[in-house]
Amino acid sequence: MRQASGASVWQGALLSACALVAVTIIAQVSLHLTVWGGLHVRGTTAQPFIDRVTDASAQPALRTGDLVELRKLSPEQRFAWRYHDARVGERLTIPIRRGGISHAIPIVASKAQYFGRPFFSAASWPYWLAVAGYFWLTLFAALIAWRRPDSAEARVLTLLLLTTVTGTVLVNWRATIPALDDALYVLGAVLGTIASAFLAAYAMLFAPASNLRRLLAWLSYVSVAIACAIVIVGAVGLWTLTIDPAGQVLSGKPAQIAYNFLPFLFPLVCTIVAIAETRGGERTRLAWATGSLGVLYAAYCAAEIAIIFFPSIDVSAAFLIANVAIFIAPLGLTYALLRRHLLDFAFVLNRAAIFTTVSLIVVGLFVLLEWALGTWLARASHATNVAFNGTLALMLGLSVHYIHGRVEHVIDNLFFRKRHRDEQALRALANEAPYFTDVNALLEETIRALQTYADASSVTPLIGDSDGRFTGADGDDPAIAALRTSRKPIHLHNVGSRLAGEFAFPMVSRGRLLGALVLGCKRSGDSYAPDESDAIRHVAYGIGAALDLTARAQS
Repeated sequence: MRQASGASVWQGALLSACALVAVTIIAQVSLHLTVWGGLHVRGTTAQPFIDRVTDASAQPALRTGDLVELRKLSPEQRFAWRYHDARVGERLTIPIRRGGISHAIPIVASKAQYFGRPFFSAASWPYWLAVAGYFWLTLFAALIAWRRPDSAEARVLTLLLLTTVTGTVLVNWRATIPALDDALYVLGAVLGTIASAFLAAYAMLFAPASNLRRLLAWLSYVSVAIACAIVIVGAVGLWTLTIDPAGQVLSGKPAQIAYNFLPFLFPLVCTIVAIAETRGGERTRLAWATGSLGVLYAAYCAAEIAIIFFPSIDVSAAFLIANVAIFIAPLGLTYALLRRHLLDFAFVLNRAAIFTTVSLIVVGLFVLLEWALGTWLARASHATNVAFNGTLALMLGLSVHYIHGRVEHVIDNLFFRKRHRDEQALRALANEAPYFTDVNALLEETIRALQTYADASSVTPLIGDSDGRFTGADGDDPAIAALRTSRKPIHLHNVGSRLAGEFAFPMVSRGRLLGALVLGCKRSGDSYAPDESDAIRHVAYGIGAALDLTARAQS
């Protein structure tokens, strides 16, 4: 009960976070298209808090070589200058030195652009591709949170996707309110960096983890912490004039490597090592879940290396790589969902089909009957029409449960017949198992059923003797100890078992462990669905009851 309650809390929190991220994406795009203006001036940092203008073609009042004195600007103006955070048409007065003489030059922000091109243009397709990727990743995160809130893997993967999207979106947030924008910029940079830590944490969920993987995970966490510190120190320094975030200390090559490269590199390598160390269904699940994200992180690494070591490179090319990668990530995840059963997609399709059908039936009936009543009661009073419409709505509301049940039955039999038949066959075996008088015949039937209906690559029954020893397993095997303690199905790799297989289901009767069913991964490489695992668990319990009854009859 407590576990179910915890899963519900996680589900609500994660789905709320997904909704908030979706709203943030919409708000960010709206701001980019409406109020956000650009100064369209390029410059480099000549000295701490002194920028040299290198391209002022969009601002006739400025000249190439002008030195902008940031110390004479307010904190809000410094942020607006550095991050081009000005409202369309807003006028800023910039203190400069030109030829050794100080000037105050007014400049005006014009419409923001995507690397010199309007946002609403065919040439800005990488931007819109990234926006589609943001929504797609958020939708995928919501799907995982909805379907598997009880799974630590699913929760970490959801947080990884959400922080990846949120970090990218908030870093580019421009509401032209400098204090708010700077705070959200820092938050976005921190969350985007923390996403790297979630990738390493996800890779560490798959046991057993070698010392190399642990080292890479810790290097990931340390690099993320250092990168977050660089972001926060830089933001505080810009507002307080204590340290210039664009200076050599925070923006030199060592700092750029520590901030922009290592937090992506270490988690990526950690994930590759995890894939190499796992096997069976775990390897399949890990590879498909992280493969597309690995492409995204590899693209980030390539883009940042280009920017760090080849500063003259066209920055738009680096952003093009990142934007395409942010779209490829959910594309690969969706392929894994549909073809590799990363999640129990049949359940999702089932619920979606049922919801859509019920909605169409209820709305259709309401419209049809309301039209019929409206025709019939055309000359009736207003009060009579309201009463009849209210009664109609109440009747349809009370019948929704019945309609839902009938629609669910029809859709299950129409689209998911084999899946349900396989599950029903396993549950039928679980109900019949205690009535078998020949244990060997029961085990043979169980092996056949699990290979046929669960697609198990291998099925190994382990039967305990009167001394508590299990044939085919060492007495001190961690899996046996875990089954005795929890009496719940376990993943063999998570406990470091030496048994050949992927999952072990306990045969329990009257609180005693009498044996175990050890299953290999599915022949298809897919994962066992939750309802499928539950049916197998009941089969193991049924065998446990049969073993107990046989032992009592012989005694």
